[in-house]
Amino acid sequence: MVVFAVPPVSVVDPAKIETGAKLMSTTIRRAPPETLDPRIKSINYLPNMLMRKDAISAGADEAISYDQDGNVAEGGAENIFLAKKGDLLTPSTGILEGITRQTVMEIAQENDIKCTEGTLKKYDVYTSDEVFLASTAGGIIPVIEVDHLAIGTGEPGPITTFIRKAYASMLEGGVHGTAIYD
Repeated sequence: MVVFAVPPVSVVDPAKIETGAKLMSTTIRRAPPETLDPRIKSINYLPNMLMRKDAISAGADEAISYDQDGNVAEGGAENIFLAKKGDLLTPSTGILEGITRQTVMEIAQENDIKCTEGTLKKYDVYTSDEVFLASTAGGIIPVIEVDHLAIGTGEPGPITTFIRKAYASMLEGGVHGTAIYD
Protein backbone atom coordinates (compact mmCIF):
# COMPACT_ATOMS: atom_id res chain seq x y z
CA MET A 1 0.00 0.00 0.00
CA VAL A 2 1.28 3.47 -0.86
CA VAL A 3 -0.02 6.54 0.99
CA PHE A 4 0.89 10.09 0.01
CA ALA A 5 0.85 12.62 2.83
CA VAL A 6 2.15 15.61 0.87
CA PRO A 7 0.51 18.59 -0.79
CA PRO A 8 -1.32 17.53 -3.97
CA VAL A 9 0.64 17.49 -7.22
CA SER A 10 -1.26 18.83 -10.19
CA VAL A 11 -1.43 16.95 -13.47
CA VAL A 12 -1.71 20.34 -15.17
CA ASP A 13 0.75 23.22 -14.72
CA PRO A 14 -0.31 24.85 -11.41
CA ALA A 15 -0.34 28.29 -13.10
CA LYS A 16 -3.20 27.02 -15.28
CA ILE A 17 -5.34 26.59 -12.17
CA GLU A 18 -5.46 30.39 -11.99
CA THR A 19 -5.54 31.25 -15.70
CA GLY A 20 -7.30 28.22 -17.17
CA ALA A 21 -6.21 25.20 -19.18
CA LYS A 22 -6.61 24.38 -22.85
CA LEU A 23 -8.03 20.98 -23.80
CA MET A 24 -7.76 19.04 -27.03
CA SER A 25 -10.09 16.24 -28.09
CA THR A 26 -8.28 12.96 -28.46
CA THR A 27 -8.94 10.31 -31.08
CA ILE A 28 -8.05 7.62 -28.53
CA ARG A 29 -11.35 6.29 -27.19
CA ARG A 30 -12.01 5.24 -23.63
CA ALA A 31 -12.04 1.49 -23.21
CA PRO A 32 -15.56 0.06 -23.25
CA PRO A 33 -16.93 -0.66 -19.75
CA GLU A 34 -17.11 -4.35 -20.68
CA THR A 35 -13.30 -4.51 -20.78
CA LEU A 36 -12.61 -2.75 -17.47
CA ASP A 37 -15.32 -1.19 -15.34
CA PRO A 38 -14.38 2.53 -15.30
CA ARG A 39 -15.66 2.83 -11.74
CA ILE A 40 -12.64 0.77 -10.67
CA LYS A 41 -9.57 2.89 -9.99
CA SER A 42 -6.88 0.76 -11.60
CA ILE A 43 -3.25 1.38 -12.44
CA ASN A 44 -3.88 0.93 -16.19
CA TYR A 45 -3.07 4.52 -17.21
CA LEU A 46 -1.47 3.80 -20.59
CA PRO A 47 -4.50 5.01 -22.62
CA ASN A 48 -4.74 8.12 -20.41
CA MET A 49 -1.05 8.93 -20.91
CA LEU A 50 -1.36 8.44 -24.67
CA MET A 51 -4.36 10.80 -24.68
CA ARG A 52 -2.41 13.40 -22.70
CA LYS A 53 0.63 12.99 -24.97
CA ASP A 54 -1.54 13.67 -28.04
CA ALA A 55 -3.06 16.76 -26.44
CA ILE A 56 0.26 18.17 -25.28
CA SER A 57 1.80 17.52 -28.72
CA ALA A 58 -1.05 19.57 -30.20
CA GLY A 59 -0.25 22.49 -27.86
CA ALA A 60 -2.92 21.83 -25.25
CA ASP A 61 -2.55 21.27 -21.53
CA GLU A 62 -4.76 18.21 -21.25
CA ALA A 63 -6.95 15.85 -23.27
CA ILE A 64 -10.69 15.43 -23.37
CA SER A 65 -11.73 11.86 -24.03
CA TYR A 66 -14.83 10.26 -25.49
CA ASP A 67 -16.39 6.85 -25.17
CA GLN A 68 -16.93 4.37 -28.01
CA ASP A 69 -20.16 6.18 -28.99
CA GLY A 70 -18.54 9.62 -29.08
CA ASN A 71 -19.99 10.79 -25.76
CA VAL A 72 -17.85 12.98 -23.51
CA ALA A 73 -16.12 10.84 -20.89
CA GLU A 74 -13.34 12.58 -18.97
CA GLY A 75 -10.16 14.57 -19.18
CA GLY A 76 -6.93 12.62 -19.55
CA ALA A 77 -6.88 12.01 -15.80
CA GLU A 78 -9.81 14.01 -14.42
CA ASN A 79 -13.59 14.17 -14.35
CA ILE A 80 -15.18 16.93 -16.40
CA PHE A 81 -17.97 19.38 -15.57
CA LEU A 82 -19.78 21.82 -17.83
CA ALA A 83 -21.69 24.88 -16.64
CA LYS A 84 -24.66 26.12 -18.66
CA LYS A 85 -27.05 28.81 -17.51
CA GLY A 86 -25.97 28.40 -13.88
CA ASP A 87 -26.31 24.61 -13.76
CA LEU A 88 -23.60 21.94 -13.80
CA LEU A 89 -23.56 18.93 -16.11
CA THR A 90 -21.25 15.93 -15.88
CA PRO A 91 -21.08 12.58 -17.70
CA SER A 92 -22.97 9.77 -16.03
CA THR A 93 -21.46 6.61 -17.51
CA GLY A 94 -18.13 5.27 -18.68
CA ILE A 95 -16.22 7.29 -16.08
CA LEU A 96 -14.35 6.89 -12.85
CA GLU A 97 -16.79 8.05 -10.20
CA GLY A 98 -14.05 10.00 -8.47
CA ILE A 99 -13.98 11.31 -4.93
CA THR A 100 -13.31 14.86 -6.11
CA ARG A 101 -16.19 14.56 -8.59
CA GLN A 102 -18.49 13.56 -5.72
CA THR A 103 -17.16 16.44 -3.61
CA VAL A 104 -17.93 18.91 -6.41
CA MET A 105 -21.45 17.53 -6.58
CA GLU A 106 -21.79 17.94 -2.78
CA ILE A 107 -20.55 21.55 -2.97
CA ALA A 108 -23.05 22.24 -5.73
CA GLN A 109 -25.94 20.72 -3.78
CA GLU A 110 -25.03 22.61 -0.58
CA ASN A 111 -25.02 25.88 -2.56
CA ASP A 112 -28.21 25.33 -4.59
CA ILE A 113 -26.35 24.76 -7.85
CA LYS A 114 -28.19 22.14 -9.87
CA CYS A 115 -25.85 19.33 -10.98
CA THR A 116 -27.12 16.83 -13.54
CA GLU A 117 -25.44 13.62 -14.62
CA GLY A 118 -26.13 12.61 -18.20
CA THR A 119 -24.89 11.96 -21.71
CA LEU A 120 -22.86 14.85 -23.08
CA LYS A 121 -21.69 15.46 -26.64
CA LYS A 122 -18.82 17.52 -27.99
CA TYR A 123 -21.40 20.18 -28.96
CA ASP A 124 -22.36 20.52 -25.28
CA VAL A 125 -18.73 21.21 -24.41
CA TYR A 126 -18.31 23.79 -27.18
CA THR A 127 -21.47 25.66 -26.21
CA SER A 128 -20.87 25.63 -22.44
CA ASP A 129 -20.58 28.81 -20.44
CA GLU A 130 -17.81 27.18 -18.40
CA VAL A 131 -15.86 23.93 -18.29
CA PHE A 132 -13.66 22.61 -15.50
CA LEU A 133 -11.82 19.44 -14.59
CA ALA A 134 -11.82 17.81 -11.16
CA SER A 135 -9.28 15.37 -9.76
CA THR A 136 -7.56 14.57 -6.52
CA ALA A 137 -4.18 15.21 -8.15
CA GLY A 138 -5.12 18.58 -9.63
CA GLY A 139 -8.10 19.85 -7.69
CA ILE A 140 -10.46 22.06 -9.70
CA ILE A 141 -8.91 23.13 -13.01
CA PRO A 142 -10.72 25.81 -15.06
CA VAL A 143 -10.82 25.24 -18.82
CA ILE A 144 -10.74 28.26 -21.11
CA GLU A 145 -10.43 26.54 -24.49
CA VAL A 146 -11.36 23.23 -26.12
CA ASP A 147 -10.11 22.33 -29.59
CA HIS A 148 -8.95 25.93 -30.14
CA LEU A 149 -12.45 27.27 -29.35
CA ALA A 150 -12.87 29.66 -26.42
CA ILE A 151 -15.21 28.45 -23.70
CA GLY A 152 -17.53 31.21 -22.48
CA THR A 153 -15.53 34.40 -22.10
CA GLY A 154 -12.21 32.57 -22.47
CA GLU A 155 -11.48 33.05 -18.76
CA PRO A 156 -12.33 31.00 -15.67
CA GLY A 157 -16.02 31.58 -14.96
CA PRO A 158 -17.84 32.41 -11.73
CA ILE A 159 -19.18 28.91 -11.02
CA THR A 160 -15.77 27.34 -11.62
CA THR A 161 -14.12 29.96 -9.41
CA PHE A 162 -16.69 29.43 -6.65
CA ILE A 163 -16.34 25.62 -6.76
CA ARG A 164 -12.53 25.89 -6.82
CA LYS A 165 -12.48 28.15 -3.76
CA ALA A 166 -15.03 26.01 -1.88
CA TYR A 167 -13.03 22.88 -2.66
CA ALA A 168 -9.77 24.52 -1.52
CA SER A 169 -11.51 25.61 1.69
CA MET A 170 -12.65 22.04 2.32
CA LEU A 171 -9.09 20.76 1.86
CA GLU A 172 -7.64 23.41 4.16
CA GLY A 173 -10.34 22.78 6.77
CA GLY A 174 -9.84 19.03 6.75
CA VAL A 175 -13.44 18.25 5.78
CA HIS A 176 -13.65 14.53 4.91
CA GLY A 177 -10.01 14.24 5.92
CA THR A 178 -7.98 12.47 8.53
CA ALA A 179 -5.45 14.48 10.50
CA ILE A 180 -1.81 13.57 9.93
CA TYR A 181 0.52 13.88 12.89
CA ASP A 182 4.32 14.07 12.96
